Amino acid sequence: MKKRMLVLAGVAMLSLLISGVAMAQQKKTLAVVVKGLDNPFFTVLGNGWELWNKENPKSEYKCVYTGPASSADEAGEVRIVEDLINSGAAGIAISPSNAPAMANMLKAKKPTMPIMTIDGDLAEADRALRKSYLG
Repeated sequence: MKKRMLVLAGVAMLSLLISGVAMAQQKKTLAVVVKGLDNPFFTVLGNGWELWNKENPKSEYKCVYTGPASSADEAGEVRIVEDLINSGAAGIAISPSNAPAMANMLKAKKPTMPIMTIDGDLAEADRALRKSYLG
């Protein structure tokens, strides 16, 4: 049941990100950044994004599942999100392991693409930095 809910959450997340992104001619990146690739909780989500890429090769979007190797690498997660912003990702879903640090980076970068938080959210005062939350 948990796997089914996580897959459904992934589909909902993908739909929200796509709906907030203007269509373009070259493939755009939709990324999900998890707390750590060592956390098996997120494996199903990564598998779902991989499957979506396989089943939608002609889509204008490619899905990227990423995160730091270790859930303990909070600064690494912030760097990954910052790199995705700098590279012009079309939308980013984040499971922030350190919400204040993530919010500080988002405030500094002022991303124009939709940002979504999943699993964990930003502090109430920082929630305007993201478009939506899926818990």
